[in-house]
Amino acid sequence: MTGVGAASVWVTKTPQDGNSIYGFTCAQSEEDEKTGELNFIALIRASQAGEEIAADRFPDEMWIRKSSNERKKLRHIFMANGLFAVSGAFAEIMSRHDMGPNTLHPVRLLKKNRRTAYEGEYLLLNLCAKKEGFDPERSRNFQSSRHPLAKGRISGIFGHDDFAVSSAVLDGPDLWMDPTLFSSHFVKGAFAEELIAARMFHRTLPEREPLARCRVIGPDGAELAAGRRASVGRTHPSGL
Repeated sequence: MTGVGAASVWVTKTPQDGNSIYGFTCAQSEEDEKTGELNFIALIRASQAGEEIAADRFPDEMWIRKSSNERKKLRHIFMANGLFAVSGAFAEIMSRHDMGPNTLHPVRLLKKNRRTAYEGEYLLLNLCAKKEGFDPERSRNFQSSRHPLAKGRISGIFGHDDFAVSSAVLDGPDLWMDPTLFSSHFVKGAFAEELIAARMFHRTLPEREPLARCRVIGPDGAELAAGRRASVGRTHPSGL
C-alpha cells in the first residue's frame, strides 16, 4: 500500500446524524402500516446491522412523507427512512475503489407531491463490509454501548485523532462498519482522500468533524504515519 494517505483511516457518523436523516417513505413501508406487518422494519434492521441484502428487497422509489420536512437539496450521504443512501457523485467515487461486498441499488427520490423528483441520481447503499479494529484503550470521546458486540458507541462530538484503530483495517474494502464501535462508519486511503477533495461530507455541528481522522496502531503498538493530514473542517462548507 503506497501513496499519500495510504495508511489513513477516517470515521464518520454522518449517515445517522440527525441532520442527515430524511423523512422518506415508500410503498413497502406504507403497506406495513396498513397490514401491521414488519417487513420494511426488518429491512431497516438488516441494513443497519450490516447484513447482505438481496437487491429485490430495496425500494426503487421513495418520497417525502407529508408530515416530514421537505429539503430543497439532499446531501451526498444520508439516511432515507432508515436506509443508507448516497448521491450519484458519491457512488461514482465508490466505483473507483475497493468496495468489497458493499452494493448500490438505484432509487428514485421524490418530493411530497410524488411527482417532482430530486435532481440528480441517488442509490441505496447496502453497507455490509465489516471490520473489527476499534481500539478503546487508545481512544477518547466515545460512549458506552449496550449492544452485545460493541466496545463503545460513537459520541455526538468528536474530532481528529479521538479514535484509534488497528492497522489490520488497512486490508480489505475501503468502506466498512465496525460492530465494536456502534453507529460508526469508516473509510480509508485513496478513497477517503477523494471523498474529502470532492467535498462529500458536510459539517452539521461546529464541535464535530464530519469525517475525523483516526490514529492507526500497528502490531507493535506504535502509531503509523497517516500521510497527508487534511482537515475536512477547513475544506468543507457548513451543512445544507
